Parts: sequence; structure tokens; C-alpha cells
Amino acid sequence: MLETSWREPIEFAAGDTLSFKRRLPQFPSATWTLTYEIRGGAAAIQFQSTPDTDNVTHQIHVAPAVTALWLPGSMFMEGYAGNGVDRERIYFGELSIVANLEGSGANIPVKTFKQILLERMETCLLNFTTSGLLETRIGETMFRYTTPKELFFAYGLAYQARQNEIAKQRAQNGQNPGNKILPRARVVKPGPYIGNGIYPFVSGDV
Repeated sequence: MLETSWREPIEFAAGDTLSFKRRLPQFPSATWTLTYEIRGGAAAIQFQSTPDTDNVTHQIHVAPAVTALWLPGSMFMEGYAGNGVDRERIYFGELSIVANLEGSGANIPVKTFKQILLERMETCLLNFTTSGLLETRIGETMFRYTTPKELFFAYGLAYQARQNEIAKQRAQNGQNPGNKILPRARVVKPGPYIGNGIYPFVSGDV
């Protein structure tokens, strides 16, 4: 049996059963219906609630055969209550639809932006030279670092952002997220230039 959720999801895997409830005494399910609209993808998505046994709570249930057709992406979801005469918005927020790995190809792209960014920056560091312009591209976005100090500083921020992302994923799965997420980044930055292309690296907090 599915565990009952009492709020709209902020992340959902296409192909899973979408099921949650909303208890809204001001919009009793005996006379009001909740309608949800999802926009931002290739097709408009709509689904509605059904009355629960108490005639106050709204039950939302969308079968996996339906959600399997939803394409992954960042969407917006709006929910409103209607009774045929009046309409009231009861929810609006972002919804991330992610791919369900079952039935997907082995090479399906699943890396997050932060993960890709960190890997590209690490490639820059491995190919680091003391001359020339350092740059990397992700899609249409170009990142340029004109000094070693800027490159190492940006890498430290990207590393911390990726660690925060991993901690969030672990917490969502009921796992220990690891170290506390601190509002500062631990970075390695070059010290004063001493000639011959040598920078003595030192660590510090920002």
C-alpha cells in the first residue's frame, strides 16, 4: 500500500503512481473538485481529484500508465478548486519530472547540471597551465577563468554545491546526509606567484 502524502510533490518519476490527498474544509470534496495543470513540457497535463469518504478530503490518483507518458523536465504545476461556479487557486509551484530508469536505455542522461559543471571544471584543472585563457562550455553557456585564483575559487564553490546536492538526495532517501551543509565553501587557492610557473597552494574558507 502506498504511503499517504498530504502535499503536492516537488519531484516525481514518470511511470510511478501519483497519489496524494488534500484536506480542504473550505472546499469540501462533496461539492468542490481539485484540478491540477502541469505546463512546461511538450504537452499540457491535467488531472482531477475524487471525493474521499469524509466528503472533505480530496483524493488524487494518477495511474502509472498515464504518468509514463510524461516527459522529464522542469515544470510548473497549478492546482485550483472549482464547483462549477467559482474557482480558487490552492497551489502553485515548480515540479521536477525525472526519468524512470526502468525500461530506459543504458546511456540515458541522468547527470545533474552541478555534476556536469564540476566534472568540466576538474578537467580544466587537470589540463591547467599558467598561460592562456581557461574556459569550458556547457550547452550554450561559456565559463571563462582568466587567473588561477578565479579558477580555484569557482571550483571550490562548485564542489560545495555538488556536495549539498548529494546530501539533499541522501536525505530524501532517508539516509544520513553526511556532514552538515555549511553556508561557506572550503576551497584551495593559489598563494603568491613565485616565478617559473609555480603557485604555492594554500587552503582557506570563503
